[in-house]
Amino acid sequence: MISSLNIEELKVKGFTYLNQLDESTLKEISRIISLSYNESTYQGDFKSGEKIANMLNLSIDNLEKIHEAVFNEKVRDKNFYSVLRVVKDGQSSEALRMHFDSHRFTIVLPIEIPDGNKKFSGELITFPKLRLEPKNAIMNILGKAYTKIFSINFFFNILCKFKKYEISDFKDHKPILFLGRETLHGNFLLKMKPFQTRITLLLHYFDPEGKKGIGEAMRRIRKKLTR
Repeated sequence: MISSLNIEELKVKGFTYLNQLDESTLKEISRIISLSYNESTYQGDFKSGEKIANMLNLSIDNLEKIHEAVFNEKVRDKNFYSVLRVVKDGQSSEALRMHFDSHRFTIVLPIEIPDGNKKFSGELITFPKLRLEPKNAIMNILGKAYTKIFSINFFFNILCKFKKYEISDFKDHKPILFLGRETLHGNFLLKMKPFQTRITLLLHYFDPEGKKGIGEAMRRIRKKLTR
């Protein structure tokens, strides 16, 4: 599913779009998801995430090869974390939660995508390569902390004026792969009539800090809060 062209785009641009998910594939993914969905907005460590990734040739082993091509180094820790994200109309708390991921690669699989107005359909906005790959845990934490100001509309609008960004509405059902630790990203508000739901599956590969890092600590906290 990931070609040499995708790898080159990832190196240069910090993101790349993958092949479109066809209707039969989407139906099968939806079926698998329905067996494990627990009605929450965020379902971390999603039980079927790795199964779906493998089905799409996005296995940990395949992404490990891509990691070596992009970063010119071997993966330190072959960890993987998937999140099922189900956003319902009007969930303002889900809008502009700008952040960096803790994993080197993030893939967003569009499963159910609303067909609505621009910037009101829960679109993903990314600022590719906004920072360099953090050299250590302290730099990672500082970078995560200061960029929280961009969750405020005023600072977000300033950022949009001065930095390149990509808006992904996913209406073509093409997944996006981006450099998670270097790419600031979040979603616009989902506000539509009639009522619609937005479902995406987030696949995260290779947190260099492993089980002792800030990312793992935050994931544990989030898991406790969303039980």
